[in-house]
Amino acid sequence: MVLTKAKQGGCPPNIYRILVSYFTDRRVGLFMGDQAVWKRSTMGCPQGSVLGPTLWNLLLDDILRLPLPAGVSAVAYADDITVMIEAPNRAAIERNAHTSLEMVSAWGTRNRLTFSAAKSQTLTLKGKFQRPPTVRMDGASIAHVAQAKLLGVVIDEAGSYLPHANLAGQRAVNAFGKMSRVSASSWGIRYRALRVLFSGTYVAILTYAAAVWWRSTQRYAVRSALLRTQRPALILLSKAYRSVSTAALPVLAGVLPADLEVCRAGRIAQECSALDSRERRVAVRNVRAEVIAQWQERWQHSLNGRELYLFFPDVMDRLSYGWVEPEYVTSQILTGHGSFRSRLHAMSLCDTAKCYCGQADETRDHVLWDCTLYVEERTEMLADWNREEAGPIYHRELVTSVEGFRRLKTFAHKWHKRRKEIEQQN
Repeated sequence: MVLTKAKQGGCPPNIYRILVSYFTDRRVGLFMGDQAVWKRSTMGCPQGSVLGPTLWNLLLDDILRLPLPAGVSAVAYADDITVMIEAPNRAAIERNAHTSLEMVSAWGTRNRLTFSAAKSQTLTLKGKFQRPPTVRMDGASIAHVAQAKLLGVVIDEAGSYLPHANLAGQRAVNAFGKMSRVSASSWGIRYRALRVLFSGTYVAILTYAAAVWWRSTQRYAVRSALLRTQRPALILLSKAYRSVSTAALPVLAGVLPADLEVCRAGRIAQECSALDSRERRVAVRNVRAEVIAQWQERWQHSLNGRELYLFFPDVMDRLSYGWVEPEYVTSQILTGHGSFRSRLHAMSLCDTAKCYCGQADETRDHVLWDCTLYVEERTEMLADWNREEAGPIYHRELVTSVEGFRRLKTFAHKWHKRRKEIEQQN
């Protein structure tokens, strides 16, 4: 960008002097040890400067005003420019692309800027050809791809957003894993702290640009990809065994399934952006309620996670139980996946499913309600229990209050310690 007095126009003198100073006597330096090499800079805006983005926007604005052919439009963010061409056939696409890119290239020449064909890509949407359109810029061919990343969102030819779901899910779980690495090695970070990390890393990364692609979560392939990549994060969050089902893990951890998290964020961004603060609060509550209703329907009819279902048949209630903080031992009692011989035998990790008491198979419910080896621990858990319903203790009553969950957690840890002693004796 070149400023001269002839181009100053109505620019106030002080603003003009600032701009002239900004572009005068600029140097870049390379420092190696105690040596420095300087070179004069005569092009571009200084990286990271306050004024740079504004001046770049002024410069780039011209390219968005070019008289492009009918059906062709250009959008830009920073220095990333996308030219969109709508045409009925390949020949029309190639013709309009040639005309448009010639105009863009000429604009670059006038402004002493060049576009890299090697770093550019073409992507065809909503149409199949025997061969993709041939697009060239300044004589160099632009590669055709099956998917491309645009401002962090992977767009594929089919418009399925499946590649983006895989990438976003993997990036999210990797970020959460790195932030909680100390927990992975020592199991030292407690549930509450992990929930904060989970929201700030996994959820934030996963729901990026959710307004663009949330509808794709209705597709089985996208939903499966998101839930699959969420599993490691939820196992780390809840300290549960890896054999716990995908349906049960979000309920145990007290967080939305990944696909419904994207759906919630996307709908809020899309439907609530134009509302005032009061209307937005109401709309956000309604969206959340609808998403949770979908989760409840899914959880109620799932064939997996039925042992956990006895404790948490209602996912809305589970989300409201802030005192339920799963960890390694308690998660075993809640899910039925852990140091139970019936489970280990089914996985060919134990010779028998029989409990050490010799009366029945060692299942979660046998340990919790019937096993004679844990009478003292069970009596302590149920002592002076004020039940809402008459009759036997129900699983659900052990998690609906702070006191109930405290008793269940105490039982779980005493059972785990006692079982280790029994196992060593045998």
